[in-house]
Amino acid sequence: LLIFLGLIVLTWHKRKIFGRLSHKGIQLTLLVAIFDGLVAIVDKTAVAYFYPTFYGFLMYILPAIYLTPLAVKNASSIKKLLVNKKFAVIATCALGVSAYYFRLSAYMVTEVSNAFPVMQLSTLIAVLGGIYFHKEKELSVRLVGAVLMIIGSVLILSPETFYNILKIVP
Repeated sequence: LLIFLGLIVLTWHKRKIFGRLSHKGIQLTLLVAIFDGLVAIVDKTAVAYFYPTFYGFLMYILPAIYLTPLAVKNASSIKKLLVNKKFAVIATCALGVSAYYFRLSAYMVTEVSNAFPVMQLSTLIAVLGGIYFHKEKELSVRLVGAVLMIIGSVLILSPETFYNILKIVP
């Protein structure tokens, strides 16, 4: 519930809940969230049968084969990107593959209902990165939303730890 409340705060705009819901970027992001949740369930099932390295390889190679015709059609744009932003491309690839490998590894040793909400703490990193690197606005509102999502994740992962923290705070 707190994760959802954090989402509402992050999308709040002009005193309307989901005020930016008409924005195409928010719509696409919500679609990604639905797909990401479904993929988490499938991934958890798959790692019972495959090692994360092999399964991760399949999950990257099959889309690569599917998208190759588009890449060939846009070869000049891809070449320009690789020349001008080589470090960013390499870093993105390395981070993406590493994150997926660790996600699959986490699913092997814990329940998806524990792992997935904790992985959503990436929201805080994305919010801070967006503010710092891309000069995005509404810092306080975004941080409040991210903090609510973090508290929700902690409650899902370990409610007793959260209650113990509350006992310590005067």
